[in-house]
Amino acid sequence: MRDFMFNEEKKDELPEQNDNNCSGPISVAVIGAGPSGLALCHALESLKFTSNRDVLVTCFERSSVPGGVWQTKGDCNNETTKMYDNLWTNGPSHNLEFHDYTFDEHFNNKPVTVYMKRQDLLDYILARVTRNCPNFFEKYIRFESEVTNVVFNEAKQMFDIEVKDTKADTMTSYQFHKFVWACGDNGKPKIPMNVKSLLVNGGFKGKIIHSSETSTLEDDVRGKRVVLVGAGYSAEDLALQAVKCGASRVFILSRNPDGSLGTMCSHWPGKKVRVYWGYSISGVLDGGNSIGCKALEGKWPYGYQEIPDKASLPIRNIDTIIFCTGYHCSTDMVDKSLTKGFPNGSYCEDYNYQMLKDWKMKPNNLTSLIGDIKPDVRYVDPSTINLAYHRGVNISNPNMMMLSDFGFDVPLRSIDIHAHLLAQYLNGMVRVLSRQEMEDDNEQQFLQEMQYTHRRYNYDKNYAKAVDEQDLWEDYFEGEEDALLGKFGQEEMEVLQRFLGKVAREGRHPLQLLTKKGKFSKTSKAMLRMENLSLDHRTEMDPQGEEKKWMTYRDYTDGDQFQSLITGTKSQKTLSGKW
Repeated sequence: MRDFMFNEEKKDELPEQNDNNCSGPISVAVIGAGPSGLALCHALESLKFTSNRDVLVTCFERSSVPGGVWQTKGDCNNETTKMYDNLWTNGPSHNLEFHDYTFDEHFNNKPVTVYMKRQDLLDYILARVTRNCPNFFEKYIRFESEVTNVVFNEAKQMFDIEVKDTKADTMTSYQFHKFVWACGDNGKPKIPMNVKSLLVNGGFKGKIIHSSETSTLEDDVRGKRVVLVGAGYSAEDLALQAVKCGASRVFILSRNPDGSLGTMCSHWPGKKVRVYWGYSISGVLDGGNSIGCKALEGKWPYGYQEIPDKASLPIRNIDTIIFCTGYHCSTDMVDKSLTKGFPNGSYCEDYNYQMLKDWKMKPNNLTSLIGDIKPDVRYVDPSTINLAYHRGVNISNPNMMMLSDFGFDVPLRSIDIHAHLLAQYLNGMVRVLSRQEMEDDNEQQFLQEMQYTHRRYNYDKNYAKAVDEQDLWEDYFEGEEDALLGKFGQEEMEVLQRFLGKVAREGRHPLQLLTKKGKFSKTSKAMLRMENLSLDHRTEMDPQGEEKKWMTYRDYTDGDQFQSLITGTKSQKTLSGKW
């Protein structure tokens, strides 16, 4: 193992360290100069003149450029996880617009498209932070600096942090009062190794890659038969990209028998995309040219199990398999005692909560069918009820913080609202709650969510069983207007929007999503309306004639129904050409 040098000169360049309880400046280490790290540094810069104390920030970024995964492999000089170059956003652009730097300002009053190109959005993110602080990157970011170890020093009540200069190949030790993990959820590609082993050991002859390794997508799919494993938004986007690049046929495998938002398109161009719900790869066929797939059924709360008596599905003559199976967040550098509660791609986490005996759910569409069900709570959603972190603050050690999109469908908006609050925790403008207050608020949030049908279904084993016995899910997933379980995805959007509104209110964010009475504000209603319109783009498509060969949900015709939450400027009514 190589011995690294400890660069004392660089150590002296960091802010002078101070005791946490003193009135002087506090030092803050941030890992990651992606959207989260940039948003936090920008918030601190924007609030510096109203701050109650000086905050001296050092943001360590292992890449040579800012932007995190929104950069591409060709933009930086290392092997960090990056997006593919032709990526477009999958949600409305105006729900990603910043309150203090509008699209009108950035794009010179030119209306934006409803869905935005990766490069355009990246340029917008970077221009925002430098508009009022031209030396932003010099002031806050240390590029080519990989944090390798973070430990909390109990004796000094400081964080001991080791950083590798990837260019000079040297190591340096630092101490900071505060530490913010802002590496994002998309740290390392996640591939189900049991499935990959089946393919490799079975002698599959085609190419196997992850969705983050698609810089040569056109060569990998043109004239070929392609399988996408996973049914999230990356599968949806890559399926459309593959068709655009000339794939002869695309198959999407979704473990979920009911599908997901990434496979809700009612029309795929040229009928070249086929989605198989409730299937997973089980082996290799035809001497390595084909794959076999086993049938799955859902297993509460968020798992799947094989249906042993259902015939397997063969998919013949496959050239390329792309795993659209998400990412592991980068936590290797942080002491394990500090990583509890970090994003891990899981919808639920263990939560054994004893409800009060007299607790009852308020009457809803299902009450007359199933009555009052005695709760048996097993899980919660860490996006809104994280048992280790509250609003991004570590409940056990509030000097440790975490910032990501927290699983929200409006990622930049979520990051920006949480960053605004965390910045005010750091600069003393908002009081950090006590441990008891954080735990009490988590409990209150949980009890509120237990009044929502779908949330309770995911949390309460007894309630889930009672709902499943009524056979209501088909109407829900088919989008029937009178579905007792409501409109597809509506409750989830409202729960997350209400939670985000609470965070915005606590952090006094300029965009308020709730009124003083706790109702959705006009801004919030506009956001939800645009999300629903975007869902309609996928589910209500009905192209005619030649349009069937090329039209995608991004070939919208109602762009004037989408508009800025800040300026009111409407999106382009249609694209200037075919997507």
